[in-house]
Order: sequence, then C-alpha cells, then structure tokens
Amino acid sequence: MVTYLPVKIRLSVLFILLSEQTIDFMIPTYLAYMMGGFLADPSLSQSELEAKISYYSGTLEGLNRLMSFFGCLIWSTVSDKIGRKHSMMIVLCGIMIASICFGLAPSYEIAVLCRMVAGLFGGTIPIAKAMLRDLSDDTNIAILYSYLGTGYGLAAVIGPLIGGLFSHPYRNFDFLNISIFYTYPYILPQAIHASIIIFTLFLIYFCIPNKPPEPTSIQDTKGLASNKNYIISVIIFCMIAIVQFSYRLLMSLWVKVSRDIGGLGWEVEEYPGYMNSGSGVFIALFPFFLTPYLSQKYGVKKSCLITISFMIPVVFLISWCYLLYGIPMWICLIILNGLSNALSTVFINFISIAVSNSVSSNITGAALGICQSATALCRSITTGITGVLYGSNQGWDLPFPLDSHFMFILIDFILIANFVFILAYMKPELEKRKTTDEEIPLINKNN
Repeated sequence: MVTYLPVKIRLSVLFILLSEQTIDFMIPTYLAYMMGGFLADPSLSQSELEAKISYYSGTLEGLNRLMSFFGCLIWSTVSDKIGRKHSMMIVLCGIMIASICFGLAPSYEIAVLCRMVAGLFGGTIPIAKAMLRDLSDDTNIAILYSYLGTGYGLAAVIGPLIGGLFSHPYRNFDFLNISIFYTYPYILPQAIHASIIIFTLFLIYFCIPNKPPEPTSIQDTKGLASNKNYIISVIIFCMIAIVQFSYRLLMSLWVKVSRDIGGLGWEVEEYPGYMNSGSGVFIALFPFFLTPYLSQKYGVKKSCLITISFMIPVVFLISWCYLLYGIPMWICLIILNGLSNALSTVFINFISIAVSNSVSSNITGAALGICQSATALCRSITTGITGVLYGSNQGWDLPFPLDSHFMFILIDFILIANFVFILAYMKPELEKRKTTDEEIPLINKNN
C-alpha cells in the first residue's frame, strides 16, 4: 500500500525544482544572443563571430557548473548539519540575488561573475533529493520524484517562454517600450525568475517540516569511498549529466547556426523559446506518469535501461530536422526535443533514487552533494568542450558523420557507453533504500 503524501508537500517539491530549473531553461534561449551583444565586432566575419559566441557561451556556463561543484559540496553537507529546510531557503536566496544581477550585467565579465555566484549557491538539487528521502518511504518516493520531474518539466515550458518573450520586451509588448529595457534587455526575465523563487520560499517556510539533524561523523562520510554501489551510481549519474548538458548547450548553439552548415538559422530569441516551451509539455507530463509506473513495474535498473534505449535514436534523429521547413519542422523539433529532455529527466529520477538508496539517512545530504558536485564538474568540463568542439566543427567542412551531425552522434556514443555500464555493474541492492529502524519519514511523524 502506498503511503499518502499531502498536497502541500507535493506542491512544495514541484516549486523547488521550478524555481531552480527555470533559469537553466531560460538562459539558453537568449544566451547566444546576449553573447553576440557583448562580443559584437565589425572586423569579424559571421562564421568567426559564431565560433566566438560558441566558445564564450561554453566558458560562461562551464564556469557556472564549476562553481556548482563547490556549491553542491558545501550546501548539501550543511543540510546534514542544520536541516534541509533552512539550507534550502539560504541557497534559493543566493540564486535569486545572482539572477537579478545577471540581468543587469553590462559586460561579459560581469555576466560570468554573476553565473559563478549562482553556481556557488547551486545546492538546490542535492538538498531537494535528500529532502525527498526525509519525507518519503519506499512506497512513495517515486511519486515524489515524479513531482520533482514535473517541476523540471514546467520549468522547461515557462523558462524558454519567459526568456523568449521578455528578452528585449519592447519588441513584443508596446507598453514595455521603456528605456531600462533597452539598457538592460534581459532584466525582465531574470526579475520574473526571482519572483518565482520568492513564492517558493513562502511554500518551503509554511509547508515543509524541518527534520532535526542526525548525528554524523567523518567516518560515515569517508565510508562513501568504499561503498561500491554508491560509486557505481555516481558514475552513471555523471555520464547522463555529460549527455544532458552537452545536449542543452548544443541545442542553444545549433538553432542559431546557418542552415547552410546544418543548423536552423534562427536569428531571434522567440523561436528557441517556442520550441523549448512546446517540448516542455513532454517534460512536464512524461516524468509525472512514467516515473511511478516504471518504478512499480520494472524497478530502478530496468527503468534506467528502458529510458536510455529510447534516448539514443531520439538524439540522432533531431540532428536531421534542419532538412525540414514549416509545420513539419516544428512538429519534429518539439516532439524529438521534448522526448530527449523528458526521457533524460526520468532517467535522472531513477539514478537519483539509486544514489539515495546506497547510503544511510544521516549522510544522505553529503552523499547526494558529492554526487551532484561530481556531475557539476562533469558538466563544467562538458559545456566548455561542447562549445569549443561545436565552434571548431563548423569550420571542418567534412562529410557525414563529421559534419553538423558530429556532436549529436558523440552524445549517442556516451549514451551507449552508459547503457553497457548499467547492464554490467548496477546491483539489485540499489532497488531498496539502505535504512535503519530509527528512520521514519517526516510525513509519518507529523501525522
């Protein structure tokens, strides 16, 4: 029998992810255009400018992920000491301030600094996942993760819409033809993101119970190094992180590149916003229904294998959408991009459960934080490499598969490697949490 989860808990979990992920989907919508404004140089040819934009975009997001490496380590460990609720509120306040400052950035250097600060407060995900363990048991944790996935999906819908419609807002809304939006064309989407965080802070304060910290020791955390199930889960997580963020940055660059060299040639922010918002419907719905269904029917390992099997052809097919025009192009882009992101979200839900199941509750925050830090490091390296590789790939002038399809095929190879690794090394013990008799979910304690 599935343990009941209060609506206020579900809603809070959804908004925690919505507030954190909205900006991750919002910024790629206009990042290349923002970089184009910072880096505009009449002496550069269009191809040289696009290569420079790719490089600097990858560097900016790479540094954000690098700081997330430290942020995840710091704040997840802090959450084991002071509780998930208080630490979550602190990191969201930091992200909110960094978001506003990013919208006011007058130069590339200031924009980088703001994204680095945002990364330093990037402990939301590991704290949220540790919070899910505190609030759930084995019968309903997949349901809570489905709300985590739905929050991610809603962010995928509203993030690109906010970024696309409210960047240079005077272009779309006559009543916003105000001088401040000419000076700071990206401040409005960042301010909207900040307002979502403020609402989330109220939800956390009034709806989430605070779990008193459990006693921990250095030996408990050191034991993670010899915990084979934990290490295996972290490796799998890192590989999907490489895929997810390489794909996300690749898409933000690919849509701007000319059709002559295999891109879509979009010149305004609205088009990527519409595509990503349409795709976000898949991300909002698929994890919500698929995560609990697959969990009950197949368990963690088989669910990971199923989702990754579908991701491989989807990623490959999307690279051919530049051959289409009009409505067929839009339909294929929205469906394939939506499926790619939705399936990766479901996969991340399951591997997160596996990571949580591999450790005891008193070090869940630290364990998830180390895992998230490792993935942040992978993402930092990946986004930098993706920007450089894709920028240089545009000048290769080589036939398939080394043409515009190259980066998509490279992502597929990583997915195949992850599939083989899961098949060979993921153990049955990861299907259930490692627990003690004293561990009782907070929702039961408060009933």
